Amino acid sequence: MPDREPHEPKEIEPTPAPLQWLREYSLPIIGLLLVVMTGCLIAHYSSIKIDWAQTHEFTGSIQDIVQTLAIIAGGGWAYFKFIKGRTFRESLVPAVSGRLVSIKSVVHLIVTVQIKNVGLSKVDFDRKGSSLILFEYASTDEKEIHTVADKRLTTFDLLLDSDRYIEPNEVVELQRFVSIPAPLKLAYRMEVEVFSKSGLVWDASCIVDQSAMRDNVIPSKELSEVL
Repeated sequence: MPDREPHEPKEIEPTPAPLQWLREYSLPIIGLLLVVMTGCLIAHYSSIKIDWAQTHEFTGSIQDIVQTLAIIAGGGWAYFKFIKGRTFRESLVPAVSGRLVSIKSVVHLIVTVQIKNVGLSKVDFDRKGSSLILFEYASTDEKEIHTVADKRLTTFDLLLDSDRYIEPNEVVELQRFVSIPAPLKLAYRMEVEVFSKSGLVWDASCIVDQSAMRDNVIPSKELSEVL
């Protein structure tokens, strides 16, 4: 599978000006409406002689204004919730972990991948694009603080033939048993890329180092008893 270019950072869409204005001035608008409604109540129960026909027309106009503002506010909330908030957009959360084990002096890497659908829509997997990529970190002789360079070792298919889609709130768990040839490197990095058929991609990574080997050595005697 050919190397993929690094993903460009996703841009955050700005909040529309009308919705921003409504959010900033919502309290003054509500306060003004409360003052107007309080005035209407005072006028209604006051002993002063009032032309109730005109008052009814006035209160009817206020009611129409309130209903119009409520419709606008509801539309703005719906736009923010379902469009900007992306409630029904495809949304996956992948996670990957691994541990090194020694069996009969041969080191193996056990990789566990979890994919959770946290959205409200079913997601169809792109099984050909989704992959598990393995990197290695080798020791260096440099004395100064530096970032250890990694080396890409291989790429595995991530999903099985039966993994075609994932439902909302569903969790898919996958495991892979990888043999690591000697000599053992300083550390290994596992990177998961999950593609959907709509073109979206989610990724996750994890590093496992040699220290993980201390409690994961299985003697040959114990191994034979297990087998």
